[in-house]
Amino acid sequence: MTDAPVRYVSADEDSARWVGFPFREGDIVRDTDAMNVFWIGISAQRDEEGAPLPPLATVTPSGRIVDEIIHRCREHRHTKLNAVDKVLVDELGKLRNPTRKELEEGLRSITNTMQQSTSALFIFLGGLIRGHLSTRVLNRAFQEYVVYDLFETRTLFVQHPSYVRVYKYRNLEDYQSGVVRLIRQAARQGARSSL
Repeated sequence: MTDAPVRYVSADEDSARWVGFPFREGDIVRDTDAMNVFWIGISAQRDEEGAPLPPLATVTPSGRIVDEIIHRCREHRHTKLNAVDKVLVDELGKLRNPTRKELEEGLRSITNTMQQSTSALFIFLGGLIRGHLSTRVLNRAFQEYVVYDLFETRTLFVQHPSYVRVYKYRNLEDYQSGVVRLIRQAARQGARSSL
């Protein structure tokens, strides 16, 4: 008598999906788990009433670009995070970039999340974050469009979608396709090399 297979269930996975599947002699089943993909940018957008929008909200041009990439990589779970925990405005009420201290505080929380995550990819958007992580947090220079292993977690630095939209619009499809390719590459990486 064959034992019943063990069932593994989580919030987004269920091994019972294979129950009743008509396997053939010699079939090889390769089942890959979904990867958690975290998108980290600096979100400084407000809605019509002045309330802060969530990071990379769909109503923003950058949010729409990221959403198109997410749509192409639906096999993974995606979370959008803000590198700082508040909308930043100057004394005139205009949006501004974070100070080093504000960015450092926000990224400290994100690096803690990175250290506690498994099977995840962290995508940092824009040179401001990459430069800060490179010099202040990790003391290492990073290139864009290369998947690194940091804290046993896959990490990718890419240009911010707003930069591509404004300055490299003709290359928008290449940008999106390239990021999709790198997400899939990161998901396939089995053996990790540490930095």
